[in-house]
Amino acid sequence: KTIIATDITIMMMRSTMTLTCPSINVSYRRRNTSIFLSFFATILSRINIVNSVEIIDVHKVTDKIRVVDNDEESDSSCGLYIAKSTITNAGLGIFTGKYLNKDDLIGYGDPTIPIIDIDFHNGGKKSDEDYHWVLTEYDWRPTEVSPHLESEAETVNAFSAGMGAVPNCHFRLKNAEEDYCEYDTAGVTLLDPGIGAFTPYHNRPSYALEHIRPGQELFVDYGTHWFKAREDYLGLVPLKDDYRTGQKFLAGDRVRNLLLEMLPENAASDFWDMVIEFPYKSRPLSSLPKNLLSARRGIAVGIKQVEVEESIRPLWHLKKHGKCLDNITPGNSTIPHAGRGAFASRFISKGSMVAPAPLLHFPDRDSLIMYAEKYDNVTKTNVRDYSKPIGKQLLLNYCFGHKSSTLLLCPYGSGTWFINHNSGSPNVKIVWSEDPNYHNSTWLQKDVTFFEGDVWNGGMLFEYIALRDIHKGEEITFDYGEEWENAWKEHIEHWIPPEVSSDHLSPRELNMGKLEGVTVLSKLYVFSVDLSCIFVLFFMLSAMLKTQRPH
Repeated sequence: KTIIATDITIMMMRSTMTLTCPSINVSYRRRNTSIFLSFFATILSRINIVNSVEIIDVHKVTDKIRVVDNDEESDSSCGLYIAKSTITNAGLGIFTGKYLNKDDLIGYGDPTIPIIDIDFHNGGKKSDEDYHWVLTEYDWRPTEVSPHLESEAETVNAFSAGMGAVPNCHFRLKNAEEDYCEYDTAGVTLLDPGIGAFTPYHNRPSYALEHIRPGQELFVDYGTHWFKAREDYLGLVPLKDDYRTGQKFLAGDRVRNLLLEMLPENAASDFWDMVIEFPYKSRPLSSLPKNLLSARRGIAVGIKQVEVEESIRPLWHLKKHGKCLDNITPGNSTIPHAGRGAFASRFISKGSMVAPAPLLHFPDRDSLIMYAEKYDNVTKTNVRDYSKPIGKQLLLNYCFGHKSSTLLLCPYGSGTWFINHNSGSPNVKIVWSEDPNYHNSTWLQKDVTFFEGDVWNGGMLFEYIALRDIHKGEEITFDYGEEWENAWKEHIEHWIPPEVSSDHLSPRELNMGKLEGVTVLSKLYVFSVDLSCIFVLFFMLSAMLKTQRPH
């Protein structure tokens, strides 16, 4: 926590810098956010340099930095890209290909899948890694996705594709925000065999929080807890207050003079590398610019502006190395019982990529099985009944697998969840990506046990390729395969519609207050209705009347 340094001398010898500290006593606590400031403040207060150096004009630093300027262009061929993030080691990110003004809609809105009582059905805790659940890194609390989603079950998590899964978090550069989903079944009713086969939670919109330039990466807010819970492998990611501490350090007279006046170029670069590579890490240290040019730029315009500039990729780069995300727009499918479908938002030529599909892996498909419950006399709680599987998580309908393997691959990009089956005349096919920036081809040779290990992020990618020219507004389909088609035909053959009244309202509609003219029928599943307000009122009345009961 404290640092004592004496007789510190920095000597300039050619392009190297030697730091001599005859006596340093360090007692360190990892989360002390000011430790690097204390150390370098001590160095700067005792520094001795015998050299003549050229004073750097901070306003000319920009001349040495190529600031990306896409202001005179906007990509008419694609409005949203997936590409390598500008954050080091953050994987993929999302970039806009056009101007976005504050409150502009980003993309077309994404679907959300409820994940029901996942710990109960797997007999453990995903947070303790009792089973491998890769969505730990991607799922949402239900109240952040829909005001009604949490009433789906006792415990619910939400998995949103597209903007709900791909963007990275940067607390200083947050420029996008998701809103609530809509809920409807796309015209599919309780009498249709397709009911329950797709998620009714859809069109989760994302909006720009500020003016965003073409080529700029989109960032959302994961919340500080998300990073604090992952320090072991993410390190000390800077949080909101840490950027202010870092800026104060960078703008201090001693650092400013050292980087701009006192040290020659090579020595200044060496010194800044020493600052960044200081062994006792902290969140404010992580907020500092990573090289000398960016540090000098940060002195002139501030760290935030430097990071904004570094979060912008040239549009030519995105066109060459990125993959377009907005060739697909959702709508009600033209296929009976299918619910929603995917439609071309622009003309797509034969052989072109329609959409990328980054993949998450589930090494054991049995983790999606749902079980009935039974009372356990030992624990005095309800536990899962292994002998009575009652279904599977809805997520299964959006994943790919092979009957001879336990591994499931589930896309989490934008739009591909809406692509329906067509064995007669599909207009797209799926291929493995050949781009090593998106697809780790060596994983295809791995055993399933590889994915059961410490692999928590995606590393493979499908590409949907146009089999012919696809015109704007045309529904996009591909062949799910013979096994899926036979299973669907069997489902249709044995489908028995439930007996419901013509004025039947779903539990969700009742929860939303649509009670006018309702006739309660004996066959209405009343236990699906959220009665929490009634229970709360009952217990309040019980508490009020308790003192009035006779002893």
